[in-house]
Amino acid sequence: MREIASVIENCSIFLGGDSGVMHLATATNTTTFGLFNGTTDPEVYGPYGNSKYVIDIRKTNFDEISDKIENMLYHQVDA
Repeated sequence: MREIASVIENCSIFLGGDSGVMHLATATNTTTFGLFNGTTDPEVYGPYGNSKYVIDIRKTNFDEISDKIENMLYHQVDA
């Protein structure tokens, strides 16, 4: 787990589904986007803290997701 956390910590962002790895990413300083599809409640299980975001894939298309990531990476704007 430490090795995975170390890899995530050295990334610009983490984009992943609601999983154990997403929760591990939340524990790092890396900007985290958690993808949720309605199976679990993102208000309860979503990433929390600074630079941690929930994306409901039922309501967000790929272009919107890529725009949010681009804004975070290149414009340093809060998603």
